[in-house]
Amino acid sequence: MQPTSHKEYYEDGKLWYEGGFVDGKRQGRGTEYYEDGATVRYKGEFAEGKWHGRGKEFDREGSLLFAGDFLNGERHSRKKRIYFYKEIYDKNGILRYAGRVRKKQKKYIFHGEGKMYYPDGTLGYEGNFEGGKPHGRGKRYFKNGALWYEGDFADGKRQGRGKEYYEDGATLRYEGDFADGRPHGRGKEYYEDGATLRYEGDFADGRPHGRGKEYYENGALRYAGDFANGKRQGRGKRYYQDGSLWYEGDFADGKRQGHGKEYYKGLVIYEGGFEQDKKHGSGKVYDEYGALLYDGKFVEGRRVD
Repeated sequence: MQPTSHKEYYEDGKLWYEGGFVDGKRQGRGTEYYEDGATVRYKGEFAEGKWHGRGKEFDREGSLLFAGDFLNGERHSRKKRIYFYKEIYDKNGILRYAGRVRKKQKKYIFHGEGKMYYPDGTLGYEGNFEGGKPHGRGKRYFKNGALWYEGDFADGKRQGRGKEYYEDGATLRYEGDFADGRPHGRGKEYYEDGATLRYEGDFADGRPHGRGKEYYENGALRYAGDFANGKRQGRGKRYYQDGSLWYEGDFADGKRQGHGKEYYKGLVIYEGGFEQDKKHGSGKVYDEYGALLYDGKFVEGRRVD
């Protein structure tokens, strides 16, 4: 019988297993998780509900414990991979790597927990490796020794959830999702004090893209709306530093473009067209009490009477 895809959960709702299932038992390819529902415990083949066939077993830190054959839930491989601790130095005697490795032919492959160093001996990375590259949880450092990033890695790049710091290594610059080494997904970016939000929302390829919010350095909301390639694009709202609404409407390439409304002390003082951040096209001007003052055309911010 062909296995069907299935998921099992712990009592608290966290994921326990996902993969093949036959007659109520785990069968075929699957992945089993620790109690946190995120850390892989075993990934490979199952039979009759047990680890059986080719697979990999991991510890709670995500480091590989064993890769090879399993039989009825137990390690059973004559050609199992051996992982051991080793220090590797360059020709000048400077330590470049210290941690777990496996030997492939005449080369040592970083695999498991380890530390990688810059040519001057300063720590560059510490965490998990797989196949010679950072993979799993880890920390990257600036050449001055300060912490640059801590979080998830995949195939040598920042991938998953993480935090990025300014060059002092203590001030938070960004926290959120990463993909292919750059902020991508949901995240928060901070000013140089590390506490005041600069932007929160969607990112793509390292820049704001999608829905998000910008803030002034005093923490007040500056803009809320759509972004594209790091600029305001689409529908949005701009605010004064005191938090009151200044503009709501269309944006393009970071500027007011299209139709919108301009406000002062909560009242509309202009409604109409905009182009390149200036009033342009048909528009209406109101006084501070809401009375209509002008209804006509504008060109580059000036009335055309």
